[in-house]
Amino acid sequence: MDSPPPGVIKVNSDSSFDASLNIAGIAAVLRDSVGSIIGGANRRVVTSSITTAEALVCRLGLKAAILHGWDSIIVKSDNDGLISRLNSKSSTCWESNSVEKDVIFCLIDA
Repeated sequence: MDSPPPGVIKVNSDSSFDASLNIAGIAAVLRDSVGSIIGGANRRVVTSSITTAEALVCRLGLKAAILHGWDSIIVKSDNDGLISRLNSKSSTCWESNSVEKDVIFCLIDA
């Protein structure tokens, strides 16, 4: 795992999804520049897809970092498509569009 540069917080996020119940477990871990865990959050959410669950966990971790007062934040996810859309600041995924737009707004505002 790569640590972020000094002064930057890294949000590592992941989710699991049970399609038969439309429930996901989401968790985010906040790490500092030496890789130490400095915060985190987890939830069980009702959602219709893993794509939305991955966007929700990015938002959860980002908001946790912002609530702690950090404004230089890197968000990591194993969902490359989601990270690509967030980096390009344009959501084209209908399943998670509103959540992704919220994450983009938070990243711009952070």
